[in-house]
Amino acid sequence: MPFTIHSLKQQPALADIVAQWQHKESLREGLYSSLSLRRQSLQPHLDGDTPIPTTWVAVQAGQALGCLSLVSYQADTEQGWQGGEPLWVSGVYVLPEFRRQGLARALLAHAAEEAAALEAQCLWLVTHNAEDFYHRLGWRALRQFILDGRLVTLMEQSLEKPSVPRVDR
Repeated sequence: MPFTIHSLKQQPALADIVAQWQHKESLREGLYSSLSLRRQSLQPHLDGDTPIPTTWVAVQAGQALGCLSLVSYQADTEQGWQGGEPLWVSGVYVLPEFRRQGLARALLAHAAEEAAALEAQCLWLVTHNAEDFYHRLGWRALRQFILDGRLVTLMEQSLEKPSVPRVDR
């Protein structure tokens, strides 16, 4: 299935569908949400010239199929994200009829490449039901805790390239 991955900044017309997906998923998971809140939270992904926050959308023949966001919870609001800080993967979503076809994997790989180019050391995410999926992609569980009344797992993917030992001759 050929698809392309676009920044939401490049495809702002897709912001409303992404907001709808995030809203529906939040409600499905029993979390508080409103469509206007989701639209408002995506606005920084469309505005400005800072690389973070950002959202990418997988598109095929003009149809949005899934999305993923990178955000920073440590960022100073005036300075923005500073390289080296962890970035958080958030809002991973793929339309049900396109699941299990590699879209989430491709979005995650794209996010990892972009984050590494920004000199992030690692990616973090929180999941309550997809730990096995992320583990198969090389993520490792750091710890579990209660968030919004449910047990979640904090996971990490290192972006540091392993160093090759130098051999002196």
